[in-house]
Amino acid sequence: MESIEKPDTPMSVLELFSTSKDSIKLFGDNIIDQVKEGHADPLRIAALTRSMEAIAKYVNDNLKDNQKNEAQKYGDKPFMAHGCEMQYTSVKTDYVYAVCGDPIWNELQLESAKLNEQIKQRQEWLKTMGNPQDVRVGDELVTIIPPMKKTQMGLKVTIK
Repeated sequence: MESIEKPDTPMSVLELFSTSKDSIKLFGDNIIDQVKEGHADPLRIAALTRSMEAIAKYVNDNLKDNQKNEAQKYGDKPFMAHGCEMQYTSVKTDYVYAVCGDPIWNELQLESAKLNEQIKQRQEWLKTMGNPQDVRVGDELVTIIPPMKKTQMGLKVTIK
């Protein structure tokens, strides 16, 4: 009888995962089916998938330079590796407008910061106002009501 080798290192566990879209979907569909059929605990699945996300982020954050260095060997053209198309290319572009020396932009930034602060203060007042209030705006008397509070319930998972 053939024995199935169990993964015994983090890399051997990671190697169990496929990188094709179809395989990823099949894997996910199997988990979803197990939960819907009552064979798996949905909260355990939430904890495990959150753990997988945290592991992926931690590993990629700590290997970013290694990954860039390896990808640079292929130049700037797309290449296939491990069932994925990869490319060393620009993944984010930021513009630093403060270095432009544009007095109009600088003034608009100051105005924007002042307005944002005023909006923030007004929102804080609106949140705490309690009951509707009549407020004079110019020649007009306006009734201001507290903001509508909308919340969405969901599962919060915090890995400890």
